[in-house]
Amino acid sequence: MKVGDLVQFSPGLQVGGSLASVKYFARISNQVKNRAGLVIQINGASCVVSFGEKTIVLEKNHLEVLNESR
Repeated sequence: MKVGDLVQFSPGLQVGGSLASVKYFARISNQVKNRAGLVIQINGASCVVSFGEKTIVLEKNHLEVLNESR
């Protein structure tokens, strides 16, 4: 994953997830509404992703790359 990639929020199945994590994933899903986002910046294990007017910091392992930049 690198800057300029199109990504989608995809937390997958978290085994043993707490209620807080379930609420977090639901809140983020409601904010991005299954739209594709653009990776703006990468900081270690997290990325700054723009979903239209929303800019959210998400962990890389909760993102699925749809289209890689060249």
